[in-house]
Amino acid sequence: MTHKQNASKERPSDIGDISQICRVDSNHFDALVVGDLTKAEAYQYYLNLLDTVVAPKKLGLFGRTEVDFDRIYHLTGGRIYFIRNYVAQVCSFGPIPKATSFMMVSNARTTFLRRELIRPKIFSTNQVLEVFKMLTSSQSGYLNYEVVTAHFKEQMVVEEMIHRNILHFRPSSDFARDLQPIPEDDVVTASGHPALRVMELLIKDW
Repeated sequence: MTHKQNASKERPSDIGDISQICRVDSNHFDALVVGDLTKAEAYQYYLNLLDTVVAPKKLGLFGRTEVDFDRIYHLTGGRIYFIRNYVAQVCSFGPIPKATSFMMVSNARTTFLRRELIRPKIFSTNQVLEVFKMLTSSQSGYLNYEVVTAHFKEQMVVEEMIHRNILHFRPSSDFARDLQPIPEDDVVTASGHPALRVMELLIKDW
C-alpha cells in the first residue's frame, strides 16, 4: 500500500476527535506571535496598493487621507488579507456603504450564525453576548484570558469559544505590535475586525 493510500485512510472519523490531536502541551514548543500590521503600517500598505495595484481609472473610488483610512481600518484592521479584499471589492463593485456590504464582514456573520453558534455547546447565548459586549467595549480590542475565565467561573466555557472561533487566543508576545497597549499576559480577541463588526450587529439583533 502506498503512502498516499495510507494517508487517505486516516480520516478524522477513523482517528477520533481531530481537535484533541492538535492540542500540544505548550512546554514542548514556543509560540511565535507575529500579529497584524499596526494602524500606521496598514495605512502605508493601503497607499502602496493604490499606487501599485489599482488601475488609474479606479483611483477616484478611494480616499487617500488618514481620515479616509479610519473607516477602512474599522472594517479591516491591520490584516493584509482583509485590506486587499477591501480594495479588490471596491475596484469590482464600487464603494462599500456599510459594514455588512463588505464581503469579509458578511462571511464572518455567516460563520457565527451557521457554523459556530448553532451547534451543541457548553455555553449559552447569554454568555456569548456577554463576551461580545466585553470585546466591543474594550478600548484595547482584547480581554485578559484569566479575567474572562474567572468571569465565567469555568475555563471550559472560554476554551470552547476559542475552539469554535468565537474567540481567538493570543499568547503573550515580545514583538507583536498590532495590539495596543501591548499585552503582558495571554489575551483573547475577536478573530479580526470583521468579526468585531458582526459582534456589534448581533448585540443589537439579539
